[in-house]
This record gives sequence, C-alpha cells and structure tokens, in this order.
Amino acid sequence: MSNVPKLTDQYGTPIQSVRRNVRAGGFRGASYSDPDLASWTPNLFSAHAAYMGDRNPLAARIHDLVRNDGWTAGGVTRAVDAIVGASWRLNSKPNARALGITPKKRTNWRTTLRRNSSSGRKTRIAIAMRAAG
Repeated sequence: MSNVPKLTDQYGTPIQSVRRNVRAGGFRGASYSDPDLASWTPNLFSAHAAYMGDRNPLAARIHDLVRNDGWTAGGVTRAVDAIVGASWRLNSKPNARALGITPKKRTNWRTTLRRNSSSGRKTRIAIAMRAAG
C-alpha cells in the first residue's frame, strides 16, 4: 500500500481521477473515432495566414460591391456610422515643424484636407474602405 494521501469528498469517499476514464484526450471535439468528426481534419492556420491568401480578391470584390450596389454601400455606411459616428469630421492639426513645412503651407494643407473630407457619405465610405485595406 502506498503512503500517498488520497483526496476524499464530503462523505469520505476517495475522489477518482478524471484522467483514468479518458482514453485519448478529454474532448469529444478532438476525437478521431467519433463518426461525426472522424473525417473532419481542418488545417491549423493563424487568422492572418488564412486571410492573406485571399485578401486581394476579397478586397476587390468588396470595393466593387460598395461602388455598384446601394444595399452594400448603405450597410457599410451604417457600420461606419455605428463605429466611428455619423457626425464624424476630420480635425487635422498637422505639426509644421515635424513635417518640415512652413506654417502657411500647413494651413493651406489643412484647409484642403478639410474641404475634401467634408463631402459627406461617399467620403466616409472611402475613408472606411481605405482604412480596411
């Protein structure tokens, strides 16, 4: 008999090891003998690796849908409005010294940027699409 102490429950009955009852792992979802899961052998990729192979065709199709389908454009606008906000406006304050430009050029650039970004819905979609990829 071993001198290893045994864990007992509140009634004094020794607690059985869970591992003793498990044959090849503790999860049914990892089973190769389960008839529903035996032929399912997916590859293990990171999300980044799985996405990068198809990124360009996916991005092109999304851009095409947003340009040519009103429902899709409306859905993108709704998502952007929900995430960024419907009344989002660009508030650019470029640092002229860091950019190596004069304060006058900074003001002109800021004015041009604000003018181009305040045209509304189309621009918000374009900004979201550029940010997405």
